[in-house]
Amino acid sequence: MKIKLWKAEIILEVNSEELKPCEGKIIPSWSYRKMKNVKFFIHQDGKGNVKIKKIG
Repeated sequence: MKIKLWKAEIILEVNSEELKPCEGKIIPSWSYRKMKNVKFFIHQDGKGNVKIKKIG
């Protein structure tokens, strides 16, 4: 799964089988811009729609 934020491209590797419906998962990803891990909250609803939200 690829996400573009501002000018940077962030690649999150998530296996769709690991995401259970109506259960969220927090995935860290390294950010060279901030020079630290940035966390993303990934949620899949019962219909299969995926929402991604940046934490902090």
